[in-house]
Amino acid sequence: MITWLYKSAKAGVLIGTLFHAGWDITNSQIVPAFMPEMVRMFPNNEVIYAVFGVLAVLLMVLTRGRLS
Repeated sequence: MITWLYKSAKAGVLIGTLFHAGWDITNSQIVPAFMPEMVRMFPNNEVIYAVFGVLAVLLMVLTRGRLS
């Protein structure tokens, strides 16, 4: 996702950096504050990683590897 943002946006590095920072803050600060039971259930975020893995594979299959 960050690579696609980098390639697509005119200010690619800035957009990629902002997206990455937003992801980090959401994952480490906002989710635990509003959903503490989620942190207890999945302390290592394995469900989040699994969902993004499946989405990445679907994206590759649906676009046939042409993500330019």
